[in-house]
Amino acid sequence: HTETSPSKKVPDAKCISCHGDRKALGERSKSKPNPHMNHVDELYCSDCHHVHKASELYCQQCHEDFNLKVP
Repeated sequence: HTETSPSKKVPDAKCISCHGDRKALGERSKSKPNPHMNHVDELYCSDCHHVHKASELYCQQCHEDFNLKVP
């Protein structure tokens, strides 16, 4: 969050340093289904969360019925 506009994707390690890893996020999440506890191992934070454009739910590429709001 320190560079406007970012010149490249923010590495997951930066996200994790403040927000915790996917397991910790999954344990705190109240969403059903829980996007942080999923069957896809190779997801990056930036696959859903974008800094300077609207976020999107990566899961909806296959699961059209998921109705989750992504911050």
